[in-house]
Amino acid sequence: MGGFPFERTTVDSFLSRYTTETSIRTATTTTGAATTTATTTTVMALEELFFNATASDSLPTANGTLDVMVDESEPTYSLAQIIILGIIATVLSILTVAGNVMVMISFKIDKQLQTISNYFLFSLAIADFAIGLISMPLFSVTTLLGYWPLGPHICDTWLALDYLASNASVLNLLIISFDRYFSVTRPLTYRAKRTTTRAAIMIGAAWGISLLLWPPWIYSWPYIEGKRTVPEKECYIQFIETNHYITFGTAIAAFYVPVTVMCFLYYRIWRETKKRQKELKNLTGDRKKDSSKRSNSRRQLNFTLRGFRKPEKRWGAM
Repeated sequence: MGGFPFERTTVDSFLSRYTTETSIRTATTTTGAATTTATTTTVMALEELFFNATASDSLPTANGTLDVMVDESEPTYSLAQIIILGIIATVLSILTVAGNVMVMISFKIDKQLQTISNYFLFSLAIADFAIGLISMPLFSVTTLLGYWPLGPHICDTWLALDYLASNASVLNLLIISFDRYFSVTRPLTYRAKRTTTRAAIMIGAAWGISLLLWPPWIYSWPYIEGKRTVPEKECYIQFIETNHYITFGTAIAAFYVPVTVMCFLYYRIWRETKKRQKELKNLTGDRKKDSSKRSNSRRQLNFTLRGFRKPEKRWGAM
């Protein structure tokens, strides 16, 4: 944070009390304008020293050290709110981890589940597992405390893993939407090209792009700018605050473009599905018409045959 914040009221009361005591002591020993000037100079120097202190909890004086109160950042939530929100965050994190672990175990054990589509779901489960295990707990702690308690190095590592897993999750969802789109619109040609090798390449591309897009820049940006500008008690990516162009570009590339493409693909899937349903309905209607025509023709044929058979019976009777 670059030091600790001080309460102005504490400073004012401290300076007022110190000025009064100093004036009384000065009045008992010396008089005149020189004494008043010396006292004022002492108070001004003390005030300047007090406000310039950033890393120490005590101030030097003529008699030793003078302790001052350092006001830690007040918690954002009350104790009851922290307990309730902490329980909710813990439950959500456990459910996220447990659910994705079950998906991965099921995929590994059951051979029938090891299909091309489920390979993409397995990769998505890995990304969401990392989010539930790493991202959600530390984010909850930071939110409840109101500050980052673990230092800059763990902060950068957490950010790198968080953005890596989150971006990989988005890209895996994008791959799944492409897979479903081509399976619906090109069922014959796409299924022939849908191999395990190609699925592995697509999954590797999703993780590779995420790996290149976030961790290297999170670690190297303070060195690129020559200094670390993120306060010690906060945790965020440095270029988000210092370079808005990169922030805008990464937000578009990592979120808005994939989400827009997914919305478009699922819209096309919906259109294609409605079209198939309409065609199936028309085909079913044509079949019903054909079957009704066939039944009518059979009835007419039976009626005609019966008409020819009746005279034969009469002739036989004669």
